[in-house]
Amino acid sequence: MDIISSLLKNKYVVYFLIFTALFPIIMNLFIFSWGTTITHGKLDTWIGFFATYYGAIIGGIIAGALTLIGVKMTITSTMEGVARTIEEQKNIKDQEILIHAYMDRLNKFYGPMDALINKYQFTHGAHDFNILKAQEQIDFMEMMTGNLFYTDSDIYKIALEMSWEFNSKETDYNFLNKKYNEFRDIITDEIEHLRKELKLPIIKF
Repeated sequence: MDIISSLLKNKYVVYFLIFTALFPIIMNLFIFSWGTTITHGKLDTWIGFFATYYGAIIGGIIAGALTLIGVKMTITSTMEGVARTIEEQKNIKDQEILIHAYMDRLNKFYGPMDALINKYQFTHGAHDFNILKAQEQIDFMEMMTGNLFYTDSDIYKIALEMSWEFNSKETDYNFLNKKYNEFRDIITDEIEHLRKELKLPIIKF
């Protein structure tokens, strides 16, 4: 319908349609009604001619309009299909990027930190940060601050607070114990979240 409306807005198309409609009437008035000498053939012959004339024009118009409508529908359908394909490819690409980001976070920070905490848990049982040996504390701080690029804001904040306190002249181990336990809780929750997003088996005790 949009194509037909746009065609009707073209003045030359409108003139053509008006001329086509009036031509047989004009011919009838100027030739048949007056019985001019230039009129040849019988009335039945001319009726057949005008029937063919109108049929050809109307048929051509209808066929042309249907062709234009069909072409537009085909183009529209093709463009919509292309748009859907592009959107689907974009979603797949975004999902792949997200999965790689999850894997990097798991492999380069949360996984190693979880393994180190579990090692200390096995060695010391339930413990606070001050229970760790001096070298274990250093190893923990180095690993925690070494890959903060892969962490979230909560971990980043705790890591900075623990690092500042650990390197201060008068270390407050009560503060470090509190932050150490907060850190372990966040690591445990994030490990579970990452394993779920990556569709890995969830380990429960």
